[in-house]
Amino acid sequence: MFAGLTHGLDPEICEQLEARVLPTADRRTTGQLRRRLRDLIKRLAPQQLQARKREAVQDRRLEVWDDEYSGTSNLTVSGLDPVTAHGTFNRITAAARGIKADGDPRSVHQLRADLAQHLLQGHPLPEAIDRAKASVHESTGP
Repeated sequence: MFAGLTHGLDPEICEQLEARVLPTADRRTTGQLRRRLRDLIKRLAPQQLQARKREAVQDRRLEVWDDEYSGTSNLTVSGLDPVTAHGTFNRITAAARGIKADGDPRSVHQLRADLAQHLLQGHPLPEAIDRAKASVHESTGP
């Protein structure tokens, strides 16, 4: 975890991070350590952190790969701005929860995937919701 979060940072910054984090590391969970490191990096190396983010956004991509075991495919988008990614996820989640509250038997995970598929096929959100509701019989059978 430490190596991943500090990769590419100036050696002086890494030394400061080590001095501030390692003495109490044995009393923290990995989640607490990760959060502490991120917070310190934000304060100690804001320009390098912004450069990482710009590079990641510049390298954003959409990928697909087949899962030969299940016979399905996986689609992922990476390198998005966090605000945009979370906003998109939250909007799809809200729509999925609405469909679920209307009695749809699919899980919220399944509904999110179905909605995302309809949206990526060019349907606006209201139409995607209608299509997702209609596809319940395709997913679950009669």
